[in-house]
Amino acid sequence: MPKTTFINLKSDKRNLIVQSGLKEFADHSYAEASISRLVKNIGIAKGSMYQYFDDKSDLYTYLIQLSVDRKYEILDYVAKKVSDDLGLWLLQTCLVELKFVQEFPEMQRLLNRAELESKVPIREMEHKFVEDYLRKFRPGSSQQELAVKVFLIGTVKRGIIDKFTGSDLSDEVINDFINPLTQTVTKHVTIQS
Repeated sequence: MPKTTFINLKSDKRNLIVQSGLKEFADHSYAEASISRLVKNIGIAKGSMYQYFDDKSDLYTYLIQLSVDRKYEILDYVAKKVSDDLGLWLLQTCLVELKFVQEFPEMQRLLNRAELESKVPIREMEHKFVEDYLRKFRPGSSQQELAVKVFLIGTVKRGIIDKFTGSDLSDEVINDFINPLTQTVTKHVTIQS
């Protein structure tokens, strides 16, 4: 985690380091990411980076946690707004995740890489988020039923995000494509309860 010297930096310099770090780790695998390239892009001495973080792994872990926190802060807010309607929750969650990809592309690319390259349980966090909501929506479901529903919802969410990332989220796209998918999943998840 960041050292006190990083936390005490002016916000513009701290943001520059964060944004540059996100870009470095989003554009390169962990093994290929370079602190030397990062500090060159920022315009600081390499030793300065080690005053802020212990090492490359420390910076990487911090950026992953920052990205996860940001994403789930937004998703939790939406989940609380539509707490008792599974279809609306699923639709809103998909739309928020698409918006996250558009507004925070480096964070999402970092999370995608981290899911494949690191020991950070990105997929498990996503499953827990869905499972926690389903437990509220269907409190009597068995663990096996929940696991199947979490897998189904996760697969559909990922498919929607992959398919519609970069597209215009117009009402037509939502009504003609995304909404029918979420309604179908909602119907299946509800019937199986």
